[in-house]
Amino acid sequence: NGKEPIFNISAPDFSNEVQVSKGQNLSLVGTISDDVDLDEIIITIEEEHDHKNNSGLLFSYDEDLPGSSDSSFDLSTVTIPIPGDAETGRYELRISAKDSDGNYGQFTADIHIM
Repeated sequence: NGKEPIFNISAPDFSNEVQVSKGQNLSLVGTISDDVDLDEIIITIEEEHDHKNNSGLLFSYDEDLPGSSDSSFDLSTVTIPIPGDAETGRYELRISAKDSDGNYGQFTADIHIM
């Protein structure tokens, strides 16, 4: 159908371990772009190795983009709060994007909540 959405995340640097303190926000800097039209953005943070149920889901964001020419989405517009009572440990950040042609793109990274 075409090309899947493209992720360009400049901060934090996911090539190194990303640590986030409880009670703080995880701030993303970057964009998701598409050659046609972005239709939906989903961002989740869940405990690693807990994909079988939602008990380990720490954060969930799901936005439908209503326009027909949304070729870019600014990730810095999403606030990702880390609860103060979150369990210390490793979590998976997953960002998914779907365009109006039905193409999916996905970005995953590990974060360490302390």
